[in-house]
Amino acid sequence: MIYFIQGEITKKIKIGHTDNIILEDRLQPIRSSSPDKIMFLGGMPGDRSLESTLKKRFNKFNSHGEWFFENNDLYSFISNNCIFNEDILSIVIEEINQGNIDYKVAKSLGESDIKEIQRKIINTALNNIWETVSIPIE
Repeated sequence: MIYFIQGEITKKIKIGHTDNIILEDRLQPIRSSSPDKIMFLGGMPGDRSLESTLKKRFNKFNSHGEWFFENNDLYSFISNNCIFNEDILSIVIEEINQGNIDYKVAKSLGESDIKEIQRKIINTALNNIWETVSIPIE
């Protein structure tokens, strides 16, 4: 997954990648070690190759390492290509990984669609748990 975060004071934007479906697991160490408050801007499916491509695309705005000066080109890319809610992003990535939807469909989902996907995930998890529980019959 590709993610974009921004320092609240510095306004610098990090382009990052994680294989972890739970984005907060990746962002927590960044947030706890940063002197600046970190804000999530958006995320999208992608691997290290896409991360590298994006860093090259926005290289002229590079501050240092994976951090870039804020700029309209990067904001526009994020606005047009990303999902802006961390929890929804994780659900969408999981659904894409399972082959249930593609990213174009995912970008068009509304709140009620996301809630329906969440409901199905919860029901599936509960059914899986129920199947593993054996209740002795006397």
